[in-house]
Amino acid sequence: MAGRKKKLTAVNKKHLTKEEKEERENVENKATDGFGELQETPPKYFNNLARNEYRRVVKEIKKLPIRGLDRGVLEQYCVWYSVWREAYDNYKKNGIYMTRSFLSEEIWEEDGRTKKEKQVSYYTDYSRKNPAISMMADASAKIIQSASNLGLTVDSRMKIVTPEEKQESSIFDMFADDDEEDEDDD
Repeated sequence: MAGRKKKLTAVNKKHLTKEEKEERENVENKATDGFGELQETPPKYFNNLARNEYRRVVKEIKKLPIRGLDRGVLEQYCVWYSVWREAYDNYKKNGIYMTRSFLSEEIWEEDGRTKKEKQVSYYTDYSRKNPAISMMADASAKIIQSASNLGLTVDSRMKIVTPEEKQESSIFDMFADDDEEDEDDD
């Protein structure tokens, strides 16, 4: 679908006549009425991060013309938010670079007997970045996409549901010349 995204009548800065406002509000109501309300409780299969984000967002999102049909997009947003937070926690704990482990053996003699001790040692591999960084980038892109679809960004809230401008035209108008020429009477 080409053209500009739609704006809610309440956030539209364009000066409209009463008839235009009523028509736009009517279209907005048609786009939202008849559909079930958005469920306030998060799905049971969510982890705690996704569940908390769902509760936080659903309070505010009810002010927009978002309905039960949009729940899948909201769930997607919350899950990706949870993925981003978990990746961020991993990044905070382990840093930008990979921490690798290796098994080391220590051998020494004590009282004429040879002893071996195995232990796991860790080192930072500066040649490889932490996979959590890539996960954060992927999740961020998905969060932005879902947030935009739900109207969670200022820009997307301004562009939700506004009817297209109607242009009254007839078949005659489609084929008429703009510069009408005088007809010669022969």
